[in-house]
Parts: sequence; C-alpha cells; structure tokens
Amino acid sequence: MFSVNEANLFLNYKEGIYHTGQRLHNHHNHEGWKEWMRRLAYFLIFHTVLVAFFSGCIYALMYFDIDRDRPSMTGPNSALGFNPGLSIVPRPNIYSSLIRTTSRSIEVYEGFTSELMAFLNPYQRFADRVEMMQCAKGDGSYRFDKTRPCAFDLNSAWPCTMDSVFGYDGESPCILLKMNKVYGWLPDPVEGATGVLVKCEGVTKDDHFNLGTVRYYDLDHHYSAKGWEALIEGKPDNGTFHADFFPYVNQRWYLQPIVWVVFREMQRDSFTRVQCYLIAKNIHVDLKSVRVGFTNACFIAAINGGGALDAYIEEIGRNLN
Repeated sequence: MFSVNEANLFLNYKEGIYHTGQRLHNHHNHEGWKEWMRRLAYFLIFHTVLVAFFSGCIYALMYFDIDRDRPSMTGPNSALGFNPGLSIVPRPNIYSSLIRTTSRSIEVYEGFTSELMAFLNPYQRFADRVEMMQCAKGDGSYRFDKTRPCAFDLNSAWPCTMDSVFGYDGESPCILLKMNKVYGWLPDPVEGATGVLVKCEGVTKDDHFNLGTVRYYDLDHHYSAKGWEALIEGKPDNGTFHADFFPYVNQRWYLQPIVWVVFREMQRDSFTRVQCYLIAKNIHVDLKSVRVGFTNACFIAAINGGGALDAYIEEIGRNLN
C-alpha cells in the first residue's frame, strides 16, 4: 500500500487544499479576499502600464521617426530600386494575364470595362481641381512647380472610351499601360523623346502577324497631332509617359501618366502573346528574363470561334501563367 511518508504527504496536501478553500470562503475572516484583491489590482495596474508604455513607444516611432510623406528608404536602397516597372489595366485575374475579346457576349468583357472605369474614376474626379496643373505641352525638360500634380486629359484616350466599350466588343481592344510609382525617380529620356517611351510588340513572328496594327494614344500625341485625322490615327511607333508627370513625391491628388494601346484588326480565333517594355536611358530592360528588366507581358486571345476553341485558349493561358 502506501508508505508512511507518502501518507503524510497526501494528508498535508489535502489539508492545504482544505485550508485554502476555508480562507476563501470564511465570511468571518476577510484576509483571504483582501489578498486576492491586492493581487488582482497589482496585475491590472502592471499590465495597464505595460500596454501604455508599449503603445507610447509605437506612437513615438510612427510619429517622430517615420515620415508620412516620404519613405525612409528611397532610390537604390528601396525594394523597388530606381528602375520602374510597367503594368497593364485591365487584369481581373492576378494569376493570369489572359484577356479575351469577343463580339458575342457582354459578360465576357464586362469585367474588363468595369476595371478600366474604376481605374479612371480619379482622373475624372480630380480633373477640375485648382491644385492640378496643365502639363505635357512642352518638351518635358522643365516644369515650374514639381510639387503640384499634373492633370490628365482623358480626351487623349480617343478612341478608348466607355462609349466604345474600350474596343472589347469588336476586334480593336484597348489596353491601358501605367508605370509603377517610384518615389523621387526622374526619367532620362532618349534623344528626341519628351519622356519615357513604351513599345508593345508580338513575342514571335506569328504573334506579330496576329496582333494586327498597333496604335498608341497619349498626351504627347494629343497636343502634337496635326488635324483630327492624325489624332484619330494614333502614333504608330511608341507611346510616351511625359516627363512632366515626374518625379512622384507623394503629391496629393497625384495621377499617374497613362498610355493607351489599341490593337486593331486582330486575327480572329487566335492566341496572341504581347510584350510591352519601357525605353529610357536610366531604365534597364531584359526581354529574355521574366523577373529582370521590369518588362510586362500580356497574353491576348481574340476569340470569335466555338466553345472548343475557347476552352483550348483558356488552357493555354493557364499553362503560360
């Protein structure tokens, strides 16, 4: 059975539990309750002071050490570096760059047009603000006040408008190109350019053939085109992100410069791969690498065939992405 020592230990343990409970529930002796209340008050005050001290440190760090208007690490020291990237709108699926164009169903391109309208909403709301400057009318070499944002005239987007469903109901889809915002970055344009040039082309010869005619619409073309016919025709060689929109220094109401690319008369029932890249002296581009050079590749499917072709192109798009 139990030894004498084990029996004594059990009795002492039992007696300790009994006396503890007795002290807690003894209405004639309030010392036990007072002790527990003192402990509760101590831990409550201790943790309150601890939370207040920690919150004060975080507030001091956020308010005094971190600048709200300027990142602590810029240029080569930042994660983005000084090499801006290029992205496209629309892109409803973040895991795929496949864009389908068809003249058969509104449901197919409704997501594309909705995303474009949402992106362009600030350009419409901020257009008439007094803080905005009318830019992009010069050669891009000088702007008086670089702290004020530039207004962007959406009329330069013709024929990429909501009235034309941005071309997604036919065979001339519009794609919006925008540069990533890099704090303090200034472009070093190539000779004869008013800003950063952008060019889109097919990845292969077959893609180039299927792509049809490529035209660019931007502010530079909007203000320099001679005549209505030239304005409608667009620029055949490249688009321009005008230098007046740089640098980005977290200005309030800042609007990114955008370039519209129109692919006219794309081949029907085809799968076309497109790559777009920036051109400037201080932008490194490597078209042979997916991760280096900050290039952007979009895959466009012009679908006007049957369901089997739709499924086939969807499968190709998933494999490529």
